[in-house]
Amino acid sequence: MAGIGFALRALARQESLSAVVKASWHAAVIAAGPWLFTIFGLAAITAFTEMIAGSATLATFRAVVIYAFATSLVLTAPVTIVATRIMADHLWRRDTSAVPALLIAALGLALLATGPGVVALVLFFHVPLRLAMALYAITSVVAMVWIALAFCGAVRDYVAITGAFLVGLLFAVAGATAAALAGFGASGMVWGFLTGLIVTLIGLVFRVLAMFPTPVRDPIAAFKELIAGHSTYKYLALGALLGTAGIWVDKWVFWFSSEGQTVEGGLIHAPLYDSAMFI
Repeated sequence: MAGIGFALRALARQESLSAVVKASWHAAVIAAGPWLFTIFGLAAITAFTEMIAGSATLATFRAVVIYAFATSLVLTAPVTIVATRIMADHLWRRDTSAVPALLIAALGLALLATGPGVVALVLFFHVPLRLAMALYAITSVVAMVWIALAFCGAVRDYVAITGAFLVGLLFAVAGATAAALAGFGASGMVWGFLTGLIVTLIGLVFRVLAMFPTPVRDPIAAFKELIAGHSTYKYLALGALLGTAGIWVDKWVFWFSSEGQTVEGGLIHAPLYDSAMFI
């Protein structure tokens, strides 16, 4: 599971500045790829579309993306940590045949975990239908990105992982910008941004499946193993849930404080604090 770390340290030990820079960049993407994706993507889209879409539309778009990442990270954290623990057990036993089925089971369980959370957000904030559909779609895809990225820890191919995020970022910026130019509003920009996330997800999943090419014969058994794992490793799952909630709790406090502002879609955020958070 530490294979990527070993490879990056070997790269960093090369006596050249470019090798150190490459190692640092790859490590950042592997450790925080989705965060970097969001920060660079939102910054570029804001720069390209602010004069076209308007501040109100951009605020709604950014709020949906932020909520998608926050909701998916917290709700899928137990699934991610338990799936990673079970995969580590299989790899320790030299059983790589279980990895593809476990990946599919984890992706499915991540979707089941995030669905109720999105519905609760939509009902609580009275999000309009078009925006609610976009929020559900992007939250679901980001949830699967978290899972796929965790499984990529066993792949040891940091170049392919970095490439998946970079290509996806280009598609996300292009898609959201095109939607803004076409006048599709905030929901359209979310769908445009979503195209890049899908590209990244496909790249990560296919890289894992290429590393572990065993056919998936019994995904139901893998799903049952993952469900049982939440009982076996219940404290690990709880720790992941509380730990990721701790990452976001300060944002929630500010959103619901007097600093919070409501966007057109009904969601609330704190623009000044969120900007500092991204930096």
